[in-house]
Amino acid sequence: MGCDAIRTSHNMPAPELVELCDEMGFMMMLEPFDEWEKAKCEGGYHRYFYEPSCYPAISPAHPDEVRSTTAEYMTWAEADMVNMLRHYRNNPSVVMWSVGNEVPTQGSDEGYKVATWLRDICHREDPTRPVTSGMDQIDNALDKGFAAVLDIPGFNYRAHRYEEGYSRLPQGLVLGSETASTVSSRGVYKFPATKRAGAMYPDHQSSSYDLESCWWSNIPDVDFANADDHPWCIGQFVWTGFDYLGEPSPYDTDAWPSHSSLFGIIDLASIPKDRYYLYRSQWNRKDHTLHVLPHWTWPGREGEVTPVFVYTDAPQAELFVNGRSQGIQRKKSREEAADVTERYRLMWNEVKYEPGEICVKAYYPDDTLQQTVRTAGKPHHLEVLGQDGHGLEPDGNDLYYLRIRVVDKDGNLCPDANPLVHFNVKGNGSFRAAANGDATNLELFHLPQHHAFNGELTAIVQAGTLKTGKNATTVTLTASAKGLASGSATIAVGGYKAPGFVKGADIGWATEYESEGKNVKDANGNDREMTALMKDYGCQAVRCRVWIAPEAKGHGKWCNREDVLEKCLRAKRLGMDVMINFHYSDWWVDPAKQPIPLSWKGHSLEQIKEDVRQHTTEVLQYLKQHGITPRWVQVGNETTYGMLWSVEEDPATGWPVPAADGRNTITDAVARIDRPGRLTAHYLSDEVRRKVAENEALPSPKNLTPGARAYAEIFRTGYEAVKSVCPKAKVIVHLDDGFDRELYDWNLGILKAGGAKWDIIGMSLYTYWAINEGKRHDADAIVDECMANIVHLNEKFGTPSMLVEVGMDALNPDEGARLLKRILRNAQLLEDSDGNPLCLGAFYWEPACRPSQYRLGAFDETGRPTAIMSTFRDN
Repeated sequence: MGCDAIRTSHNMPAPELVELCDEMGFMMMLEPFDEWEKAKCEGGYHRYFYEPSCYPAISPAHPDEVRSTTAEYMTWAEADMVNMLRHYRNNPSVVMWSVGNEVPTQGSDEGYKVATWLRDICHREDPTRPVTSGMDQIDNALDKGFAAVLDIPGFNYRAHRYEEGYSRLPQGLVLGSETASTVSSRGVYKFPATKRAGAMYPDHQSSSYDLESCWWSNIPDVDFANADDHPWCIGQFVWTGFDYLGEPSPYDTDAWPSHSSLFGIIDLASIPKDRYYLYRSQWNRKDHTLHVLPHWTWPGREGEVTPVFVYTDAPQAELFVNGRSQGIQRKKSREEAADVTERYRLMWNEVKYEPGEICVKAYYPDDTLQQTVRTAGKPHHLEVLGQDGHGLEPDGNDLYYLRIRVVDKDGNLCPDANPLVHFNVKGNGSFRAAANGDATNLELFHLPQHHAFNGELTAIVQAGTLKTGKNATTVTLTASAKGLASGSATIAVGGYKAPGFVKGADIGWATEYESEGKNVKDANGNDREMTALMKDYGCQAVRCRVWIAPEAKGHGKWCNREDVLEKCLRAKRLGMDVMINFHYSDWWVDPAKQPIPLSWKGHSLEQIKEDVRQHTTEVLQYLKQHGITPRWVQVGNETTYGMLWSVEEDPATGWPVPAADGRNTITDAVARIDRPGRLTAHYLSDEVRRKVAENEALPSPKNLTPGARAYAEIFRTGYEAVKSVCPKAKVIVHLDDGFDRELYDWNLGILKAGGAKWDIIGMSLYTYWAINEGKRHDADAIVDECMANIVHLNEKFGTPSMLVEVGMDALNPDEGARLLKRILRNAQLLEDSDGNPLCLGAFYWEPACRPSQYRLGAFDETGRPTAIMSTFRDN
C-alpha cells in the first residue's frame, strides 16, 4: 500500500513487532499511555500513574508538581516509560516517542507540567528522538500550553485546525497523530454516493464509496490535501489500518449485532477494502495503482445512476460502459477543485447501470493501464488463493492465510453470494480460524465453517511439526459449499523455499506481442504489461534470447540487442534479475537445429571463435553501458548436439525439412556432435561411439572428434567472453531433456574433456514433449528422473543445476498445475550433504503464449493466466 510508519496504540509494543519493523524498514512511533493521572475509565492506568513503583528513583528528582510522595522510588509512570525507552532506544525503526493519546489531562491548567515531565524523561533516556502526543482537545491544548511543550504537536483529527496550530505554535511542524477514521464495509455501496458524517443504515453497514466518516473525523482526501498543501505537515497515522473488535462507530449506540469497527483500511478478515487502493494511489511511489469501484452486478438497478470511482496514481482515465466511452476525467488542482475529492479520485457520478462490463483505461505520460469489471453470472465454484511464494514453518505455530472467493464459471467475483463455506484440512496442519469481515457477523471464528460476506472470506491454517528425518510435508485446505464446485490449496510445511531459489519467466516475445496487439491480461481480464504481470505472479527474474541479425531472416528487430535492452530495462525498473540467452544465430536454435548466422557462413573454426567472442562481448558491453548487468548468461541454447550447424530449412517457416529417414539433413557443421542411437553420428569414430554407448568412459582429449573438440573450444570461448565483461555473472550450459542422465554425462563429458568450464547446468524439462515424442511414458516418473539427475550431475561435475526452461500443457491447466507444483516443490528440496541447494531456480518458457501459437504457455486464448501461472506464483 505504501505505508512506511506504524504507531503502537496505546500500549507498550511487543518486541516481535518492533523487530519486524526493523527488518521491513518501517518507522515507528511508540506510545505507552491512553490516560495519565486523570481517568478515562474506572479501571484505567490513572490508578498507578503517581504510585511508587518497585524501581529506585533516578537523579535528578522529579519536579515537585508531579513527583511521588515517596521520593525513594520512581512512580509507575516514570518506571514504565524508562523500561520502554531503554528497551527500544537502540531499535532503528523507532523514530519518535508519544507520551500519550487523547489524555484528559489536556484540559487541565497544569497539564503542560505533566507533559513536560514525561517529555524530559524521554530526553534524559534518549536525547536523539523527538516527543509527541496525540491531542484531540485542540482548544485546551493550544490555550493552556500543552501543545507548545511537545517537540512535535500531534493532532488527532481536527484537520481543519492544522493551519491554526501551525500559526500559534513555536515548533513549525504538525503531525497527524491520528487521522481519517473513514468508515466503510467491504463490498457495500450506498446510493446516492454523497459525503456524509455519521451516516447509518438498517443493515448496520457503511458505504465503500469512502465518503462517510464519523462526526468527529473526515475522509482521506482531506489529509492528503493537508500533506500536499503544507510542507510543515510531516505525515499521518490513519485510524486504523485494520478493523478491530469493539468501537463499532457509527453504530455505537443500540445497534447490536454490530460489534466491530468500520475504520479499517483492511477489514476484519484481512481483506483490503476499496479505501486501501485510495491510499495506495497516493503512497506507493514505486508501482502504479488502478482500482475501479463499485462491482458491476446490480440486478434491479438497471437504468439507475450508479457512480463509478477510480483510485489511481494516473493523472487521468477514461471510462467505458459496454464499450461506450463515458469521457475522460482528470485530477484537478487545488485551485480547480470544487471539492477535495476531485483532487484525488476520478469520478463519473452520472453513470447508469446496465449489465455487461465497465472498463477503465488509465493514461500515464508513458504508459496505459486498463482494468475491467464484469457483471457476474451465477455462482459456480469456490476459488482458494494462497500467499505468493510462502509456505509454513514446521513449528506447530506458523499460520497461513487463504482467501476464498465465490466466482462464476469465468472467474468473476459474485458480490452478492454469501454461502456457508465448510473447510476441511488434511495433511501436516490444522484449521485455525475463519472470518468474513462483516462487522455484524456473530459466527465463531474457530469453527471450520463460515459464511462468505459479499463473495469473500478468509481461512487460516496452522502448521504441524516435522518428524525426525523428514524434509517436508504438505497441508491441504479444501473449501466447499452447497451447489458450488469446491476449491483447494496445498501448502508446503517445511522445506518449502530453498534459499535463493529463483523463479523466472522467458519474455522474449514481449515487445513483438505488443506490436501485434496480443496483450496479456491479469485474472480479471485487465490488460497488463507482460514483465509487470510476471512479477505479480512471483517471478523474480526474466530470461531474454539474443539473435545476431534477425532481419537477415525476415524477422525484423525482434531479439536483437536493442530489443533485448528494452525488455531488460523493464525488468530492472521492477527490481528483477536478468538472464541473457545467447543463441549465436539469426533466429531460433534448439536440439533440432543450430543455424550458423549468415554473416558467419564460411568462416573457419578460429574465425568462428573470434565471432563468438566479439558478439558476446559487444552485446554484454552494450547492456552494461545502459545499466544492465545480467546475473546469468547462457552460452548457447539447448546445445544438446553442439552448436553452429545448419540443416535444410523450409523457406516458408524456417523450420528443418526432415529427410526420408526422418533425420534432419545437415547442410553446414562447425561444432556438431551426435549421440549414438539418437541421430546420425557424423563425427564420432566407431570406437568412441561404442565406448559412449556402453558408458565405459567419458570422452578424453585424445579421442574427441573434430566437431566435439570445436564444440568445447567454442563454448570455452563464450565462457571467457562473458567473464571478461561480467566477471560475477554465472555461465550456463543448456541442454534439453533434463531427465536423461546419459545425455548429460555424454555432452558435458565432451565439454570437460575439451577444457570448457561452466558455473551452472541448465536444463529444459517438458514432460509433454517427452511423452509425445515417445521418450518416456509417465509424467511423474519424468519429474523424478530429472530430480535424480540433478543430484547425480552435482556429484559428477561439482556444479548445481537450474531448470532454465519448464512448460506445461495450457490446454490441460489443472494437470499442468499439478505437475509444475511437483517440479517446483521437489527442486527446492534438493541439497547436498552440507545443505547447499542443488537446483538454483526455474524459468517458465514462455508463459504468455496462447495455445494456438504455442501449446506449452501458461495463458489461455483470451490472454488470461491459467491455473498453471498461479501455481508458479504460489510454489
